[in-house]
Amino acid sequence: MSTSGYALAFECALDFDALYDRLNEVGPWSWRGTESDTYGDYLTARPAEDVTLRIFGEKPEWVIQVTLGPDAGLSRDEVDDVLNGQIFPALGAQNIHPTDTVY
Repeated sequence: MSTSGYALAFECALDFDALYDRLNEVGPWSWRGTESDTYGDYLTARPAEDVTLRIFGEKPEWVIQVTLGPDAGLSRDEVDDVLNGQIFPALGAQNIHPTDTVY
């Protein structure tokens, strides 16, 4: 199995700091803020072995990118269940749709 990834764009009224606070309040994953030349300031979580999530962009337009490595401890369906059932509702995310990944 190889590394796979996908990205979802969404709109949210929260700014970077409020996203960070809300994500860590709601769980189930721990998020941290960091920065890079590729993503600028972004939030990242590693919810399982070989699984990385990144949120980048600017209020109100955000992207969450999911990378599943060959030894991923979660399936895409499991990640999507948490995103759609817990995280997006807690953020008040709207207009959620697939978008291009950034590597």
